[in-house]
Amino acid sequence: MNNTIKILALIACSTFAHASVTLSPAAENIQDAGGNPVGAGNLALIVVSTNDNDFGMIKEGGLSLNVSAGGMGFIDDNDDAVIQHFATTVNGFTSIQEAVSPGISLDLDSRFTPGDKFAIYWFPTVAYDSDIANIVLSAGDSYGIVSSGQVRRDGSVEGDGVKDWVLPDDGNSPSHLNSAPGIANLEVQPVPEPTSLALLGLGTLGLITRRRRA
Repeated sequence: MNNTIKILALIACSTFAHASVTLSPAAENIQDAGGNPVGAGNLALIVVSTNDNDFGMIKEGGLSLNVSAGGMGFIDDNDDAVIQHFATTVNGFTSIQEAVSPGISLDLDSRFTPGDKFAIYWFPTVAYDSDIANIVLSAGDSYGIVSSGQVRRDGSVEGDGVKDWVLPDDGNSPSHLNSAPGIANLEVQPVPEPTSLALLGLGTLGLITRRRRA
């Protein structure tokens, strides 16, 4: 009887236990939209694509972290979850402009699964605030995304040295680095006004009606 109870307890523990990974990616030589170095104290994010392994356009508005069990905030109103925010820095030894995550432990569960792609976003004109609730993105704010680069495991570079950054499936925590992520050539998109959405709906309805008559 006791052995049976122990076996059942072990099965229960393994069923409810979640693997955990630690992410600490870095992007060096980050630039603004004009190709100029980004200074310290600007906003940077780690974002996980939880569904389609693609990163959609950011909509203007506030930000929220999506790491709790009930987290439903997505930066693109679809599936791109913000799991960490931090400040850009300038390396005191090399003077290189960086977006270096201080590291975050993430539970792999029904939302975050092995193979999900993740990225660093940086915002050259948006100031970092330790309270993410105080950060509001405006339409036209520029930002850059880097989601690939070197992946090192046990000190060795995997493959040809350039790979997509994905959540590992084995509980290990390889390091991720991109030393030339490019410029911040994307812009935060405005949220359509209710009147604009209504007019768009009427236009679509009119088009459908004309096709039916034809």
